[in-house]
Amino acid sequence: MKSNEQRMRSNNGRRNFLKTATLAAGTLAGLPITGRSQRGGPINEIGNGQGQVRVKLIRGIGPVPGDQVVDFASGVRNAFADVKWNKASNKASLRFHMENLPRRPTVHRIPGTNPKTAFSPDYQEVVVNAAYQFWLITLSIVRMGVFYYDRHTLDLLGEDKTLPNPPADALTLGLPIVVIVGSPLAEPNVNGVLDFTYNYDYDRILDNEGNGGSEFALGPTNLRNAGELNTITTRIVPASDALSFDAFLAGPGFVLDTSVEPNPKPNDLKSTFNPMVVSGGMGFIPLPSGLRVDTLVTNHVFPYEDTQGAYVRPLIPGVNACS
Repeated sequence: MKSNEQRMRSNNGRRNFLKTATLAAGTLAGLPITGRSQRGGPINEIGNGQGQVRVKLIRGIGPVPGDQVVDFASGVRNAFADVKWNKASNKASLRFHMENLPRRPTVHRIPGTNPKTAFSPDYQEVVVNAAYQFWLITLSIVRMGVFYYDRHTLDLLGEDKTLPNPPADALTLGLPIVVIVGSPLAEPNVNGVLDFTYNYDYDRILDNEGNGGSEFALGPTNLRNAGELNTITTRIVPASDALSFDAFLAGPGFVLDTSVEPNPKPNDLKSTFNPMVVSGGMGFIPLPSGLRVDTLVTNHVFPYEDTQGAYVRPLIPGVNACS
């Protein structure tokens, strides 16, 4: 039997998780657009449907639970992205630049850290001769998803877009959903320099597969484990539901990230990501040198040591399993 202290910790864990899940949208939506790039230059005519910003990319900008920041990320130099958009011309472009980036690396997951679940792709333990993929991610919440859990086992059953007929007695949890859209795969040259530009239609942001990327949320796969936030890929976004670039400029703007990917990508990873990351940045929110943000989890900013090497984000501090 549990002591009063154990029950109190369990209840606190449940409350803390629910607070994190339901307030994430409000926290992110309340962040201001600074109106300046991370290198101090102005954003041009953002109110008139066109603009540009240079984003400094830093190692492990904000890995979500299960992401592994690869060990060679600390050696990458002169990493930045140039983002340009023009609504009247129906164009948006992203240019990523990195130096000292390994060509076709082999990357091993840290043993015991693979975040795959029944609601994720079958993430690989080892990626051989990898390529790189760049990601455009909404920082504003696209929608609140309704997640259904079995009343008896507390297991996750699915989400409102993918589970059309949930049990009538299912438990529900609202979780914020964001959209992530990937680039074509890219490689550095033999000198380790990667300079890669790709283009979108402003009115419909589609990936190389012709989809609108994928949706994901952070939440438990069983309600007993309140602190175990998993990356849940809810669905591949069909082209008919693809976002315009307006959605990536909304609220506090967008996040950019870089992942290490198998080449070619298996079918279950198309339009979604492999959780091995290199460098990323926030479009309109500059971070001082040596800091990183706990993206979409607690939104805290804290120091990140360059000597740390490979990194896997732990569970939310102070949140215990529910019972």
